[in-house]
Amino acid sequence: MSFELREWDDAWRYLHRFRELSETHGTPIERAIARSQIASLHWHQGDYDLALSEYRAQLETIESDPSMAGLHNAATLRANIGIVETVLGNWSEATENLAHAYQASTANNFDYVRSLVLAPLGLGRILEGRVAEGRRMVSHGLSLSFRSRYRRMHQIAADYAAGALAAIGERALARSVLDSYTAFRESAYHARSVSEEKFAAWVSAQCDGAPAGSQFPADARVSSVVAAVCEVLESPPPPKGR
Repeated sequence: MSFELREWDDAWRYLHRFRELSETHGTPIERAIARSQIASLHWHQGDYDLALSEYRAQLETIESDPSMAGLHNAATLRANIGIVETVLGNWSEATENLAHAYQASTANNFDYVRSLVLAPLGLGRILEGRVAEGRRMVSHGLSLSFRSRYRRMHQIAADYAAGALAAIGERALARSVLDSYTAFRESAYHARSVSEEKFAAWVSAQCDGAPAGSQFPADARVSSVVAAVCEVLESPPPPKGR
């Protein structure tokens, strides 16, 4: 809960206590989970190299657990690695890990993981030239996370949807989505973390030259923004040369 509310000091305290207990009384897998959770705090506070190093150090141990919980933990860890790599602009490494997480989450009905990875993976596909597939994935990720109870996953998906819109030339809409979700986050007291701000700034830079002004009214609802974005992403692209 402290992590969700951006109460970083409390989150550090609770997770370090969990790590201490796991080091003293836990199994190797429990220790790896504790270390990975602390790595997530490093990620969101901008210490990307340390986060990735810790994630990768725990990957083999976590992937050795064949239980359903173990498969879920492994998929989540792969997803986290992929997301951090997108923030750093390492899209090849990102899509490799995100695709792994997507396959595992689809095969095992891990809706939480699937709602996390669909939009980032879709943007990665767009950037590597698989545009139609990527557009569908981003739209699915945005709508799936909206329909779910995973508010934080939906907010993350929205920033990647804005990135996808910018990548297909819809820069004005992309900027409007970023601005709208900044307002939605503020009203929910759930501001972007350092990492999320870094990615949003990258998306904003892709929107340079877009006309000023939002395409949504100040009192727009989340549902109306989601509908507008999905309509664009699911529409067939214009023929080349037009």
